[in-house]
Amino acid sequence: FMSSLGPDDYLALISFQGERADVLVPLGPANPVRIFEAMGNITPNGGTPIGTTLFQAKELLEQQAQRQAGYGEYTIVLVTDGAASDPDRMAIALETITLETPIVIQTVGFCIGNNHALNDPSRVVYRAADDGAALRAGLAAAVAEASDFTADGFEQLN
Repeated sequence: FMSSLGPDDYLALISFQGERADVLVPLGPANPVRIFEAMGNITPNGGTPIGTTLFQAKELLEQQAQRQAGYGEYTIVLVTDGAASDPDRMAIALETITLETPIVIQTVGFCIGNNHALNDPSRVVYRAADDGAALRAGLAAAVAEASDFTADGFEQLN
């Protein structure tokens, strides 16, 4: 996945567990070494605050959009294995992001059922990842999909 990122791709890493969403690597040019080091320090300890995490990611992307005058593509790739520990906040985050921003949410889910809000094709792009190979394929597909997008014919809205 990391080798498929280009020099113009920006990436952040947010860890969500317990009640918190922590930015482990701030949004900036993709730095695989820094991402891998940060991932190695994540210790699961229960809780899945997906709503909190989505709002945190939205804020980072909105700040970057302001720096770029709105140009670019903005995608949240959420990798998760379970139900949100903040389901009401997650519902509000999904509603807010999908209806009020150009941010695309792509979910790579481990064993998430068809009735999960993150597996709703009207809101998110969902890919199942029930093993390591499927996870790699899902992440690669998220990057490939973003690189195929062009803004030809779109005008910036004020």
